[in-house]
Amino acid sequence: MSKCLLCGEEKEAVIVIGEYSICTFCEKALTITDPKKNEYSEVVDKLRPLSREIIEASLRG
Repeated sequence: MSKCLLCGEEKEAVIVIGEYSICTFCEKALTITDPKKNEYSEVVDKLRPLSREIIEASLRG
């Protein structure tokens, strides 16, 4: 069990990248979120730490 990056709850992770994880519920919600809705920008904001880690890892080589 790990803390979900999106909902913040301790759940079984379906996606794990580095130290970040996303639970099944949030993974499903992520795939159906309409980019035109306010919830989409909230999700994008919560994913920023993950995107930073991916960028930093790619720069380290």
